[in-house]
Amino acid sequence: MSRCPNCGANARFDIASQKLVCDWCGMSMDPRDYQEKTGAGKDTYEVNVYRCPVCGGELSSTDEAATEFCSYCGATVVLDKRLDQERRPDQVIPFQVTKEECKAAYGSLMKKAFFAPSDLKDPKHIDSFRGIYIPYHSIDCNYQGTVGVQGYTSQTHGNTIYKDHYRFDVDVDAVSGGHLHDASSFFDDRIGRKVAPFDVMDRERGWQEKPFSTAYISGFYADTPDVPPELYYDMTRAEADADVCEAATETVKRTNPEQLLQNGKVTYEDPVLQHSYVRPTSVHTRTVMMPLWFLSYRFKDRVAYACVNGQTGKVFADIPIDTRKMLISSLVLAVPIFFLLECFLTMTPWATLTFASIGVSLTLILYEVFLWLVKKRDEHADDYGYLYRENGVLKTSRAVRTKTEKDNQRRDSLKSLFRARTIMTLVMLMIFVPPILSGINFNKASQSTVWILIFLAVSIVTAALGIKRQKTKDHYWILGIMLGIQLVCFLIAKWHPIQDFLYYLCAIAAFGAILYAEFRILKEYNLASTRKMPQFERRGGDDQA
Repeated sequence: MSRCPNCGANARFDIASQKLVCDWCGMSMDPRDYQEKTGAGKDTYEVNVYRCPVCGGELSSTDEAATEFCSYCGATVVLDKRLDQERRPDQVIPFQVTKEECKAAYGSLMKKAFFAPSDLKDPKHIDSFRGIYIPYHSIDCNYQGTVGVQGYTSQTHGNTIYKDHYRFDVDVDAVSGGHLHDASSFFDDRIGRKVAPFDVMDRERGWQEKPFSTAYISGFYADTPDVPPELYYDMTRAEADADVCEAATETVKRTNPEQLLQNGKVTYEDPVLQHSYVRPTSVHTRTVMMPLWFLSYRFKDRVAYACVNGQTGKVFADIPIDTRKMLISSLVLAVPIFFLLECFLTMTPWATLTFASIGVSLTLILYEVFLWLVKKRDEHADDYGYLYRENGVLKTSRAVRTKTEKDNQRRDSLKSLFRARTIMTLVMLMIFVPPILSGINFNKASQSTVWILIFLAVSIVTAALGIKRQKTKDHYWILGIMLGIQLVCFLIAKWHPIQDFLYYLCAIAAFGAILYAEFRILKEYNLASTRKMPQFERRGGDDQA
């Protein structure tokens, strides 16, 4: 514990002054001096570990104060307590953003979230932000060898282009360092990417990494590293290769090869690191604690997180939608939109059917997109720490990435379909909406038949892929309604009856289905913007508050 050297009371790290202070006697000192006086340097330090009885998550603290809510699941509950030893990290980047600055940054974001639940904007809820140090693996790769940078010059004579290709060999003896990867299986890698980067080097203040001392984390939480750095070695190797190639290319550019060659401007090709010429000679890893303000919010049977980078102030938040607010706003906006359409738009039977078909298509696109987003989030496909914890054994990041890349390829195929449908929708709007808005009624059904048939075919393919991804009764029900109405729209466009009520009847059914689907989309959106309740058999955490 960080005890005041004067009176023995608990001391805390003050963000504004960057000092270790005691609220009892007014002592103030540099955290590095505290480390030297207390003889810190042991491999472990003593903490109180608090375990959540709801989700199994654990927090550890150097203080004796009771912890009354869980940062992982948001439950308000008294946590079980035990005494334990935590491994000492190598370095730490202290908090630079105060809690008031954190709340102000979060409040600025929430001002733009008009449909967010009111609880998210409640000052009492916002005051629950906790300062947590998240462990990261900082990996350095040492490189030695020769990198070949390729380029060419071109000259045009008549209709012929002549290219002269060159290769510039660059001797490399360098370090590609500071590759940061989340070392906690609790902390979602995607959240880390949202609040990144952390500035390891500041031009004005120098190196921000400090030798670890409990003085820096006094008054804060700090999660425990439980993901081995080997999981990220392949990923780090790829990042370091790219850095070395870029540095070698910049070195060649600084030598001004155009003046040397005297043959025009050199165009550089994408550098490819040839491992026969250069390879990393060693890999060095250290654990660095990064500052983060963390807030959890219980939303029905799920949880939403808000995070603020404790060094830069960058904000990320899961923001669900309040269905009641959305419904009231929609009804209020519907009235002026209705009168606007009445004044400027002549709604013929054909225009009504066209709008109905477009609406069904767009709604189906949104529904499938949010289903995909929910599945992606709940599977944690790109969260390597979570996959490592669930596997229970150490798998190389290459094996984990192979599975992730296959999942991403499947999702990319779906996204391609979504993009194709969106393009076709825009084309339909460009072809049909201008004449409709001018009050012209098409007598030919050929164009509508072709386009609605295309939308029907793409919808069937997308629905088939969606069924492979999620086989639930609600999913079948929505797809059946939407595809059935699209089929009816196509049949009416093909048949082109003279009875107007058939057009309006189909449009009414379509807009009713769209309204029902919109409520389902809101539900899927809230699922995509929140997370499953965490369940841990054994969790780390370091509650320094």
